[in-house]
Amino acid sequence: MVRWDFQWDWAGAESDLARAFALAPKDPHALRTRCILENRAGRLAASAAACKEAMEVDPLAVANWNLLTGTYLALGDLGLAKAAIARALELSPDSNAAGYNRCIVAVYGGDPAALEPCERLPDEDDRLYWTTLAKFAAGGVAAASKALPNLTAKLGGKHPDQLGDLYAWLGDTDRAFEWLERAYSQHVGLSDIKADPMLRKIRGDPRYAALLRKMNLPPD
Repeated sequence: MVRWDFQWDWAGAESDLARAFALAPKDPHALRTRCILENRAGRLAASAAACKEAMEVDPLAVANWNLLTGTYLALGDLGLAKAAIARALELSPDSNAAGYNRCIVAVYGGDPAALEPCERLPDEDDRLYWTTLAKFAAGGVAAASKALPNLTAKLGGKHPDQLGDLYAWLGDTDRAFEWLERAYSQHVGLSDIKADPMLRKIRGDPRYAALLRKMNLPPD
């Protein structure tokens, strides 16, 4: 995961994972890692399969359901994502990851009540980011737009990738790529660029393919 998320050493991460499976083919942590890396690589069917295999080995681990939720979100299947969240909360009602996913699904689904789960996120930066998006999702454009300067001031320096996501989701393509290029220059985030559901609207833009090439990731 360090190689993939921080070093952008895609081949090295795949090699490490292969070695893990050579040592322990049914290790649940290795299976969860495969679920994550297949998702990051955009191989979503393989990601879901790895998560489900991890569930067979470790059926009570809430992490399996939280990860599967992320894969369903990448696939754009909000119904399956909601079902996975429900199962995660059944296993662990206090799961922060499940609460985070519930906020995200509500935002992606345009739920007018998205603000409520997003306001309960424990991390201050996450709470600011997702409550702003929740206001947009609920049609509160004026209130959300008023929050954008504060959001940019707080997150722009350390999380330019998140600002890129936000503008891509809003359909402001030029501003989205401006922030994504900053993230690339600072080597911040972007390890899930091929599966990030917030970037769905801009994947047809030639700048998206160019960014994948610069990161040495294969095109979609």
